[in-house]
Amino acid sequence: MEDINYAKQFHDLYEKYAPDFGYETRKDTKQFDPETPNGRLMTKVCNEVISQALAERDEEIHAKYYKGILAYADTYTANPDEVKVWIERDKLLELLSTLNNK
Repeated sequence: MEDINYAKQFHDLYEKYAPDFGYETRKDTKQFDPETPNGRLMTKVCNEVISQALAERDEEIHAKYYKGILAYADTYTANPDEVKVWIERDKLLELLSTLNNK
C-alpha cells in the first residue's frame, strides 16, 4: 500500500474518532487531500512511522535468523570462522540488495 493510502486511512480514522475525544477538526482539513500541506505532512508522518516499524521488524527477524545460524553451526560445525563467513556474506548480500533497490 502506498504512503498516501496509509495517510488517507490514518486521516479518516482520526476524523472518525476525534469527536469521541472532544476534538473538532478544522473544516478545511475534514477531507484528505494529499496535495495540501496537511496531506503532505500526514503522508510524510505515515511514511516514517511505517518505515521505522518495518526496520524494527526486520532487525528482529535478522536477530532470530543469526541466532539460528549460530545454533546450527554450534551443532554441526566445529569451525567458528566458517560461521563468521556465513554471517558476513549474508550482511553483504543484504547491503547489495538495499543498494539495488534505490
